[in-house]
Amino acid sequence: MEGDNCLIEYAVAGAAEVVVTHNYRDLVNAELRFPEIRIVKPETFLEELR
Repeated sequence: MEGDNCLIEYAVAGAAEVVVTHNYRDLVNAELRFPEIRIVKPETFLEELR
């Protein structure tokens, strides 16, 4: 989806390492792909912080 691509573009522009989202499925399948940016669900991110 085009809106999902916009989020990925923001992550690239901000030099993000991780995008945390409930919209995991759409972002993983987005047209734009940047392997250096991890896309994770909030619960996964919180588990990793522990």
